[in-house]
Amino acid sequence: PLFFLMIRRPPRSTLFPYTTLFRSDGEHLLLDASTTAVFVAKALKEKERLTVITNSMEILLELSDVSGWNIISTGGVMKEGYLAFLGSKTEDAIRSYYVDKVIISCKALDHEWGIMESQEAFGTTKKAMIASGREKILVVDSTKFDQTAFSVAGKLRDIDVVVTDRKPSEKWLAHFASEGVECRYPGMQS
Repeated sequence: PLFFLMIRRPPRSTLFPYTTLFRSDGEHLLLDASTTAVFVAKALKEKERLTVITNSMEILLELSDVSGWNIISTGGVMKEGYLAFLGSKTEDAIRSYYVDKVIISCKALDHEWGIMESQEAFGTTKKAMIASGREKILVVDSTKFDQTAFSVAGKLRDIDVVVTDRKPSEKWLAHFASEGVECRYPGMQS
């Protein structure tokens, strides 16, 4: 079955496929400090006994009313203007865990450069996240494809699944296949 997760991005709403990324209760997840991850956290509330580790104050607040879960903050330095913990203490905390699934987003996705962020601190935090999980899931809207940003957060080959709001170009689908990355989008054949 194919489910959809509603992601509100001004000025329009887009649908992200939310296939069976989370097959069982009791999983250990690492969520980044992105708007996309907040919507993933909201969608996960129906699950039971999850452990969620995050550097996002917004996700911590969103999940504060969920019972039966372990919610873990990475701590660190609160980035001015963001509800995100960043820096060496945050990265050390992330590296002290190994989770079932890492769910991240990004500012840009480029064929050559890979997963990119607008600020180095976000990029290095996401690198630590990518290294700390069994299955790495990049949830990214189609407007981020063929874009670049300041800091490299990882290579596409470091990711297991890309979830996006529309079918990528044939060039991107071929690139995902060559890197061994599964791509999920609305309307795809199961």
